[in-house]
Amino acid sequence: MDVLLALPRDTYHVRQLLFALPMPFSLNAANQAQFWPLIDSVYSIRKEYDVGVRKLDSRPAHKRCDVICRFKRARAAPSASQGKRASSSKRIISGCSVSFTLLAFPDHYEYQPTSQSRNSDQITCIQHSHSLDESDANKRNSFLRKLVGAEVANGYPPAAVIGSLIGNGRADARARLASAGGTYERGWTVGLVHPGRTRPTVNPLSYLTRQDVINAGLTWRLANPNRLWAVASAKNNVSLQGVEAIETLAGLGWLVSQVSATSLDHVDGRGLSFADPARLSTLEAHGHLSLIDSTHKTNQLEWKLFTLMVRDQYACWHPVAHGLLSHEFGELIAELLLVVKQWCNWQLRYVLSDDSAAEQRAFRLAFPGLVRGETERKLGTSADAKSRGHVMAALCNRRTEPGARDSVAKAIKTAAGLEKAKYIRDNWLKSLPLWANYSPYRAAEWTRPTFHPLPYSLSGIISLIAQCDSQYISRAKKAAYDWSKKKLSATLEHPWLDAFPYHVQLLLLGEIKGAEVLAESGDESGLPASGKCDCRFARSYWLPCKHVIYAWEVLAEIEEPDWADLAEQFDESGFEIYTSKGLIKVIEEDDKTSSRDITAKLATNETLESIRARFFEVVEVSDSLDEEARDRLLRRWEAELANFSSAFIGRSLEEWLQRDDEVILF
Repeated sequence: MDVLLALPRDTYHVRQLLFALPMPFSLNAANQAQFWPLIDSVYSIRKEYDVGVRKLDSRPAHKRCDVICRFKRARAAPSASQGKRASSSKRIISGCSVSFTLLAFPDHYEYQPTSQSRNSDQITCIQHSHSLDESDANKRNSFLRKLVGAEVANGYPPAAVIGSLIGNGRADARARLASAGGTYERGWTVGLVHPGRTRPTVNPLSYLTRQDVINAGLTWRLANPNRLWAVASAKNNVSLQGVEAIETLAGLGWLVSQVSATSLDHVDGRGLSFADPARLSTLEAHGHLSLIDSTHKTNQLEWKLFTLMVRDQYACWHPVAHGLLSHEFGELIAELLLVVKQWCNWQLRYVLSDDSAAEQRAFRLAFPGLVRGETERKLGTSADAKSRGHVMAALCNRRTEPGARDSVAKAIKTAAGLEKAKYIRDNWLKSLPLWANYSPYRAAEWTRPTFHPLPYSLSGIISLIAQCDSQYISRAKKAAYDWSKKKLSATLEHPWLDAFPYHVQLLLLGEIKGAEVLAESGDESGLPASGKCDCRFARSYWLPCKHVIYAWEVLAEIEEPDWADLAEQFDESGFEIYTSKGLIKVIEEDDKTSSRDITAKLATNETLESIRARFFEVVEVSDSLDEEARDRLLRRWEAELANFSSAFIGRSLEEWLQRDDEVILF
């Protein structure tokens, strides 16, 4: 808490002075602005008057404030005949009678007793009927409320704010907190108790509570509304938020286009497609490999955020285009992709996406001429079918962590080769809590959603997208600089490594360490007579692997590789050399068109996803109903689902094929 540490060291004495108030008393405007928020837990301004310039008064225009002690507002406990108003234990007996007048001038503030003449020179100190600790226990001063409120509004949890505020054991931080009124003697009932009760025993110091921090954060957010959130008049107003979003994109200088489409089940969807023109050239240059993904619950309208990314020659990902769509079906996503195709020359060959049938269908609609083998690649196929089945069991069926780990262990055991077993262990077992069925991260996918959409408007989420994109661009610029300027310290021990760019040095450094492990074990290199290795690294990067380095540097079995020639291939296009370098496979004419079963599979997956999404919507509606209405709604869902699936479920395949109403096969 930098603001707390910046308080003057005499803050405690100043608060004691303002509590006793030897009047008449004066403070300049700067000190008043600094110290009044520290003492307003004691005093309350009841009335304010504007006082103009008077003929018999030489003072300038100012403001007069009638100030009272907060304990002055005590009242007797109401009787039962006075209504249902609850009595307050801190306002049932006579309170503190302190009051005074505060004169606010442009350059200073004057504290004067209420009944004292303006020209009197007599100095008197006010006498409270309570201590300063009791005032701090009764109400937190505005300095502390504003301090912790801003931290909570920034996203820090209350426990972290309290820990930072009290210094997590630092005595100097706690002393500053105490001087600012952040501590009080626990056990005071703010100086006022029920008649007949005794004052409780004073316990050790108590600090701000979690509820204090939560209340301060709420007050701060109400006084400082987030400009990115949807205002009350724009909530659920698609037209108004859409206009604001287009204006925001125009202010950023981005391209924007409205899209709309109708799904196969006659659902109308619409949305916005937008992109930074400066990044479309990156899509043209590196769009052969594209990644697309959607994010839900990012805005108040619950429109899905689609992001299209490509990887440059320095292995950095660039967000090149975005879309905010009201629904997630193939036809609408295809319209988004078609708009991007109109903005630039997008030469697509490969697509990375999750197992979303809607996204796969969208790419087939937007790029109808592509061969299935080039547009679709299954990830995680390094294990054979049996080991992949164990991984899928952990992904979909296992509900406990031990069970999921057992399935992955079986997948490693049944993997066809050490390389495949290492792949499963490094890429699946280590990240088990992020993807397994038991993981809380997967709960929202298989059960009812328990989180609410963020309150951002379309314009607000677009502003956040622009900020996030700028971070990706900064990261890419740094990678481009490191590519040619940065060097590893290992180049001092291995001078040949200096010829390669920094990112390639990182790859070769791993192989150098692997060669050192081989040297310690004393194994043979295992290279054939040609001196060329066929390991995974050599096939992937076409660079000398650990076996080649070991055979040359340790065993002296082969000649030194031509490092200059190997490094020269990265000079012009970086990692893009792997785009054009590869094995050529001749595709037969019959393989160029996707088979009919693949099209049916995509349609089936998209329909199942739509049914599951509709079920989540029904469950969200049922949460707002009473028990009887909820039961009636869910029974209706079950009945209609059974009626819909009765043509396929509950009968054998032979019965379905022999239906009389339609000829299926012949």
